[in-house]
Amino acid sequence: MGDRYVVDVACPNCGNIDEEAWYAPTCGVVSWVCPECGYSVDMEQYTGITYEEASNTGVIQELMQEARIGGVTAVGVGWWPTTVMVEIQKVMDEGEVRYPDRVWLRQPVDYHVGRALSHLARHGADAEEDHLAHAFTRLMMACALERGYAGGPQHE
Repeated sequence: MGDRYVVDVACPNCGNIDEEAWYAPTCGVVSWVCPECGYSVDMEQYTGITYEEASNTGVIQELMQEARIGGVTAVGVGWWPTTVMVEIQKVMDEGEVRYPDRVWLRQPVDYHVGRALSHLARHGADAEEDHLAHAFTRLMMACALERGYAGGPQHE
């Protein structure tokens, strides 16, 4: 998990400017390719932001080492809420790659709830996706939109 940066990139080859290029090293988005000439820009070198600086996994793990909810402690690879959030982040990262225009921010709360219910109905029926993680992600999207944590001009 980590930060995503939306930056202005000027292609050093042809001068084309992209005002909405994004760099998300923890998601594997580490280069920008100019749509005009195909020149590839190394975003770490361009922005000066390293993978380590963009990642918040270490900070979260440090915070969670001392935190406890209802006496629950470490399970498997880490504290269970953190581990679940890593799975949700994977679903979000996949979605950002498939839908880079962040269409989920423009969909109504009821749409996300309906998609969550569809995933829950398919849980155990097939192995196409991690339906629980997808359902939980859709419910988080619905909650974020309903409460104003995401969506609208202040969050885009």
